[in-house]
Amino acid sequence: DSGGRVAALAPVQDEYGLPFIATTALDGVLYNSGNLQFAGNANYFGSVIAEQGVSVSTGTPAFWFDETLIKGAWPRKDMALPRVVVTLWQTDL
Repeated sequence: DSGGRVAALAPVQDEYGLPFIATTALDGVLYNSGNLQFAGNANYFGSVIAEQGVSVSTGTPAFWFDETLIKGAWPRKDMALPRVVVTLWQTDL
């Protein structure tokens, strides 16, 4: 946040850089145990994991890796999102 910032006496490195401002179809992590097939020209920001592969049928989708995932800073503060890991989803109750 900008409330506690003080001017530095020397240049400092910004670990996160500018925010990703393009419209995205995904902002986070998508894990699929099968094969993912993409179509169109959407932007995917975060990480896409597919156990059996990823293919593109039409268009040119763009995949951008979010470094906050490996720096321990995800979810970002502006997302107001709790950390959740779904380990089991039972639908036949």
